[in-house]
Amino acid sequence: MNKQFYTHLIDIKDLKVDLEKIEISPHEHQELLTIAHKTIHHIVIDIVLTELDEKEKKIFLSNLSKDDHTLIWSHLKERVENIDEKIKVASRTIIEELRRDLDEVKNSL
Repeated sequence: MNKQFYTHLIDIKDLKVDLEKIEISPHEHQELLTIAHKTIHHIVIDIVLTELDEKEKKIFLSNLSKDDHTLIWSHLKERVENIDEKIKVASRTIIEELRRDLDEVKNSL
């Protein structure tokens, strides 16, 4: 996956380790990893958009489309208090949920 503006806040190493413990093909492994990345991405974007008013959402989405991480963070830090912490908490929550799901799959095999 491409580096996202929030990548430095998120650690998915444990999720990758859990995924490697499941006996699946490399293709399936990559597909599940892609799904995890996309799920995290959707959660982060949802958190950000929830915190912004309509005008600020348009600015954020414009900055996001330019893939300018500096501009994105500058805008978010001006507009949303503790946005980095909110992203961390939300991403940790979804990663924990994904890890529980993988554990259930592993135990059912």
